[in-house]
Amino acid sequence: MFEKKETNDFNWSDEMDSPLPNEEELVEQDLYSTLLDENNEDPIILYDEEGKPNKFEQVAVIPLENSIFCILAPADPMEGVEEDEAIVFRLEEDEEGDPCLIIEEDDSVVMAVFDVYYELLKEQGIDVDNLD
Repeated sequence: MFEKKETNDFNWSDEMDSPLPNEEELVEQDLYSTLLDENNEDPIILYDEEGKPNKFEQVAVIPLENSIFCILAPADPMEGVEEDEAIVFRLEEDEEGDPCLIIEEDDSVVMAVFDVYYELLKEQGIDVDNLD
């Protein structure tokens, strides 16, 4: 199962609609629609502060205290992130009103998001105490 990743190691740009170099053209879609589509299997592409694209797999979308959080796991090996770790992002709007994902840096909020996620798994009959 995914473990909480210390979030202070990463800074991400909120630009999410730039095309990936040397890859097939991605269909541009509204971020809200992508995140809330339970059938979506496409990666979420985030760009670091150097403009490097990073692919993430969506683990969960968690509403909590008037905010929406996304748990995302790197699709490819990423420096500083173990294979079984995931990162919590907060869904916000940028200065133009467009949706963007920001790493949640408050550890108490991150833990609360994971607590809700584990409760959802328990409700589905998944034993979260024995997940690898």
